Amino acid sequence: MKEVWKTIKDFDAYAVSNLGRVKRITSGPGAVVGRVLHPSQSFGYLRVCFIKQGKKVYRYVHVLVAKHFLPNPEKLPEVNHLGPKSDCRAHRLAWISTKNHALDVVRRKQRGDGVFFDKRRGTYRASVPDPAWPQHKIYLGSFSTKRKALAGRKEALA
Repeated sequence: MKEVWKTIKDFDAYAVSNLGRVKRITSGPGAVVGRVLHPSQSFGYLRVCFIKQGKKVYRYVHVLVAKHFLPNPEKLPEVNHLGPKSDCRAHRLAWISTKNHALDVVRRKQRGDGVFFDKRRGTYRASVPDPAWPQHKIYLGSFSTKRKALAGRKEALA
């Protein structure tokens, strides 16, 4: 795949590529033109640091790639990885709704399995994201074993 570079909106001294890389494209104090920035990790996502008007500004690489290389006609608010979080190539990203993103996180088990042990009651409780408000949970009830709680959760997600 051929690497294509586009100047980053709001940070015109930098460019982003369809392969998930970011580089400096203009000279400045201490800047090397053409140097590819080394991203850091934040919660497993790659991010880069820009200097704008003497201040550090951080941006996630996958969001930069999506904004510059993926059409978003439905104006969806979030970018979903179609693989590991560290893979920021354009063909491995997709625009997605907040609701579907939360459901994808659950489906891929990126934030636990949705079951926890309630010490006070001595039972396992299962939950799923609320479709209307994905940041909130709908509790499915208490179960005597973790296996039963996982089965109840799987049924609710189907």
